[in-house]
Amino acid sequence: MRNYTDNVWDEIEPVTERALDIGLEKVIDQLADDRAPKPERVRQARTRRRRAEVDETASIAPLRFAAERVIAGNELTHIHYLQRGLTAAKAVGRVVVRDKTGTVVGYGTGFLVADGVLATNAHVLMSADEVANSAVQFRYELDEGGGEITPVEFALRATPEPIITREMDLTLAAVEPISTDGRHIAEFGWLRLDPTPGKAVIGEYLTIIQHPGGERKQICVRENKLLKYDANGPYVWYQTDTVGGSSGSPVFNNNWDVVALHHSAVPRTDVVDGKRVYLTRKGQVWDPSMGDDAIDWFANEGIRISRIIEYLRAVWPTHPLAQQIFRAEPSPLRNGVESAAAGPSITDDGVLRLNIPIEVRIGQSGVPGFAARPSVPATDGHPLASVTSLVPTPLESVEVDQSNYDERDGYDEHFLGQDLPVPLPTIPRATLQEFGQTAQNGLRLKYYNYSVVFNKVRRLAYYSACNVRADLLKGSRPTTDDWFHDPRLGDSQPPLEIDDSWYGQQRTFEADRRFNPFDRGHLCARNHLQWGQTDEEAKRNGDESYHFTNCSPQHWQFNQNSSLNGLWFATEDEVLKLTAAKRLCVINGPVFEAPRSRQEPDGQWRLEPNGERAPDPVFGGVAVPKQFFKIIVWKDQHLRCVGFVVTQEGLLETVDRMVWPDVEEAAKPKGLTDGETALYRLPISTIASLTGLRFGDLEDIPSPLTEELALESQSIESLSDLGREIARA
Repeated sequence: MRNYTDNVWDEIEPVTERALDIGLEKVIDQLADDRAPKPERVRQARTRRRRAEVDETASIAPLRFAAERVIAGNELTHIHYLQRGLTAAKAVGRVVVRDKTGTVVGYGTGFLVADGVLATNAHVLMSADEVANSAVQFRYELDEGGGEITPVEFALRATPEPIITREMDLTLAAVEPISTDGRHIAEFGWLRLDPTPGKAVIGEYLTIIQHPGGERKQICVRENKLLKYDANGPYVWYQTDTVGGSSGSPVFNNNWDVVALHHSAVPRTDVVDGKRVYLTRKGQVWDPSMGDDAIDWFANEGIRISRIIEYLRAVWPTHPLAQQIFRAEPSPLRNGVESAAAGPSITDDGVLRLNIPIEVRIGQSGVPGFAARPSVPATDGHPLASVTSLVPTPLESVEVDQSNYDERDGYDEHFLGQDLPVPLPTIPRATLQEFGQTAQNGLRLKYYNYSVVFNKVRRLAYYSACNVRADLLKGSRPTTDDWFHDPRLGDSQPPLEIDDSWYGQQRTFEADRRFNPFDRGHLCARNHLQWGQTDEEAKRNGDESYHFTNCSPQHWQFNQNSSLNGLWFATEDEVLKLTAAKRLCVINGPVFEAPRSRQEPDGQWRLEPNGERAPDPVFGGVAVPKQFFKIIVWKDQHLRCVGFVVTQEGLLETVDRMVWPDVEEAAKPKGLTDGETALYRLPISTIASLTGLRFGDLEDIPSPLTEELALESQSIESLSDLGREIARA
């Protein structure tokens, strides 16, 4: 079997240096006793509960209880945890490495990450030729009685060309759809790779399902704490026991999400005569004649899944294997449903069921810092086969006619009816004076289906307001991420609106998104503007959203619609789904100089809309809004509206080189962590106070708000919470 003393790549040295740099031995000493793990922060725990709510159909109450008990280090949890582990284990197999003669030269572990796509380490499968000669075996394990199960073997394919990268120690390879004994690959499901960072916390117990030493499938259920989360790089360190052959195993958190790809062990070392040496478990200097089992391997290292996805989007955005991963939904097996794609079948009433795999290729924007690789064609007859001719692919470039801005009608205040106007917000003179402006003239910019009122000092919109007509929405996606200046603002240098001279500058930073943290975040969303009588008209209107005046700096984790922050992007759709409305008026924008959140006695950070205003933090010379607001208006017999504020404050706290004016380091919130934003329902009058805008009659529309909401805000943690607040409007 392969191991690190085979000099595959001489991986030990860099791993050892990293361990020394972070003081990993000290971390292990601190966590090695029986003390409870470091408690997970409240918001992170809520994130985990939301993931559980998506994965399960049971009541959220026991799920919350189970999640909290596991995260807190208590070993009590619901019995379905074991069943979910068995389901996840189906996708894990033994990689049998063979040379061109068919001779077995080593073993590793791999796991399916999409239908027909296997992930393992690049030091397990090192070349396309090796992939073509090798196989993966599922069910190489023991049954309930301890008997040996006959494995199911699938050959690996060299087409489409595997992705093999030493940078991530990653190999992605296609798997033959049918095994040597006629089984279908979809029978074993897959483990979807969640791009969201922060899926595990220090002290949490991790689990590795593996084939140690090429043996039958095993699992480590004890002594498996997460030791170190490297926020500055792609690695996590943990105590979980592994041996040679475990390379390429999935590392799971308590929710059975894959948090890392296991790839190496960390040896204990010392410096002797100025040279770093490895130590044995007895503290002696190790030499190769002792074999690598004699080394004191005191920790293990994995590559973070979020960094792997980031790398694939940057370097291999159009590769069919990467595309399959990007599009992968949670495996049907995850929810206890056998895959409908498990090959042909005949139902009880004699119906022959066939499943045809289809790939629909959509454009992916690259991540700065990596050079993108060309697309590799797929091969017919395989789950990755490109048969886009069977499905129309509505992919179009973004195009904006900049010769006829006088033809844009902009936002229609009578969109919901002549007798139910929804005027644009007004900006009081005091608010204008805060930004050194004395008049609103020239600030309003009309586009198709929406208008922007622009703040020339902040170089961002005060707000963007749009009309949404659900019955005329058309679906298509742009193939480019081109954004446009509005010539009505002039051609000053730098441009009046924040543009790619700032957003694009981040491409010079390294790929770690802490150094490239901000996306061009739409205010009025393309998919809600993209409506019209014809496809051409709808596309024109959707493309119109790509003006720099209609975007604001949004942290990439917020803007890219993770499982946590998707609630913000779901608000309009939920209103359409839960009411009889076919038309909406939506007003949204940044909250400038919003009050800082406050910490409550339970450690939770909470929006404080009536608190003292605080300057927005500055990154690269641009003040970045901490919060955004959104007001959605519709009608039944009368006008109805609902208002929300979302804060990305917790995400901004993690950004390097972010300058927080007038805030002492000791006073900065410490409870906000990676991946955190929070969504709140607020009265329209409170949003008016926060933004300095006036929303007219919307502030007086009656709704059965609770006293708590009228005084403060209502936290929204799930789609059911969101639906409840919409129903109360």
